[in-house]
Amino acid sequence: MARRFITAGSATIDTITPYGGETASERIGGAVIYSAQGLRLWHDNVSVGIYTGRDFFDYYRNWIENNNIDASGVIMKTEHTRRLIINYRQNGFFLPYDGYPEEYNADQDLVDRALIENMMGPDVYGVHVAMTPVLSNLRDIHRLCRENGIPFGAEFHVNEYLGKEGYEDHIREAARYTDYFSLNYFETEQIFKGVRDYMDAIELYSSFEVPCFLRVGIDGAYFIYDSKVYYSPMISAFGDKDPTGCGNTSTAAAFWAICSGYDPLASSYIGAIAASLNAGTTGVIEHITDDMRQKCRELLKKYVPQI
Repeated sequence: MARRFITAGSATIDTITPYGGETASERIGGAVIYSAQGLRLWHDNVSVGIYTGRDFFDYYRNWIENNNIDASGVIMKTEHTRRLIINYRQNGFFLPYDGYPEEYNADQDLVDRALIENMMGPDVYGVHVAMTPVLSNLRDIHRLCRENGIPFGAEFHVNEYLGKEGYEDHIREAARYTDYFSLNYFETEQIFKGVRDYMDAIELYSSFEVPCFLRVGIDGAYFIYDSKVYYSPMISAFGDKDPTGCGNTSTAAAFWAICSGYDPLASSYIGAIAASLNAGTTGVIEHITDDMRQKCRELLKKYVPQI
């Protein structure tokens, strides 16, 4: 039986303004789409779970078919797929707002046990989510994964917490309900007021005793695993572009790697390579080709020859 990897999160039609002022046109996106492409670069069988609108396949059908994505976990609960206007700032911070706020429905951001359970089966060997760290939902999904003997990883979406007091314990508690989690440095600095530099962030996340993939933009990423730190620099193989904003793709790829038996150093590089390819592409990768995947594997062998 071919092994399958699940990822879940939101799907949105995005209008993105990258940091630096370049203006982009409307295109498909959303956390689950970018996470799925990070997985699909390295793995053949990827399933996506989304609560979305009834027009979803009007926009995403070609991408799903081009990349052989299992879309049986797509649940259409609302009239429209969510539209977002996203303006990126330095260090991965972005300001999203709804293009059509009257159409927004909170279900479109929801990741819960029911969504994951709908896709679960004996062929699944890992679950990754990109979600706001709602403790009850994280706890329920973590329990489901434990019941099925598979690891659970999460990229925390924390924009609504930034610049506010009192979320330190919340993030620490959220991490307890995962087997791996990821935040970027800017988010970390904003939530944990005592963090002054990367070393502070590494020390902080080492105390969580849960593997953490800490993304630091043009400075690369740190994989903190069993109180040891594994560093991967920014990779420019697909163009010398800042990978800030490619966290969905890199986080999912790094988690897939650790689930698939790669050591933390190789896993960190797998995330960095996926981010590089994403950064060198405008929007989603419309068609992940065998040539792209082969180049990613060649790069991994170049940077981590001992694997």
